[in-house]
Amino acid sequence: MTPTTRDQAGEIISELCRIRYYLAGQQDFEPLAKKLGIAQLRACDISLPTAEWAVAQVLDIVRKVMRARSS
Repeated sequence: MTPTTRDQAGEIISELCRIRYYLAGQQDFEPLAKKLGIAQLRACDISLPTAEWAVAQVLDIVRKVMRARSS
C-alpha cells in the first residue's frame, strides 16, 4: 500500500466514523452503510462476494475505531 492510498483510506474511515456518530439515535448506520457500500462497489463491476467482503472489512475497522474512541 502506498502512503497516498493509506492516507486516503484513513480519511474515508474517519469520515465514516463521523457519519456513524452523527446518525447515532436517528438511523442504524451499519445496515445503511453496508447497503450503500455494496451498491457503490457493484456499480464499479466488483463481484458481489468481493464487495460484501470489502464492506465488512471497512465496517469492522469503523467499529474498532469507534470502540477505541469511547474508551
